[in-house]
Amino acid sequence: MMADDFDALAKGLKDKYGLEFAEVIRDTHANTAMRVVSLVSESLELAIRSKLLAEGRTVSDRMFKGDGKYSTLERRIDGAHALGLIDDWVRDDAHLMRRARNKFAHEKDRLHFDSGRSSLCFSR
Repeated sequence: MMADDFDALAKGLKDKYGLEFAEVIRDTHANTAMRVVSLVSESLELAIRSKLLAEGRTVSDRMFKGDGKYSTLERRIDGAHALGLIDDWVRDDAHLMRRARNKFAHEKDRLHFDSGRSSLCFSR
């Protein structure tokens, strides 16, 4: 990869996602997983909002906050699946990512996917 390619990648990460390339490189796998899952959550919210609006249904911010129908990542994944926005495989992979994020979020140590800790075992 050429220097210009790295510059373009860094600019794209910053412009599109607000991420600094150097921070992404220095992050642990746990931090990276948490960032990716956050982007997935935001993308699911946008997709659900768009689908509901396209169907002429009422959409409110309350649906995505507190105890709303789509307030958690788990609910967004299941909701997107129920609305036909994602298939079974994507739903299962998204739940796997969600579970990995939750495990990383509750660990006290700086972990990587290759940490070798049995507590990091994820399955479908």
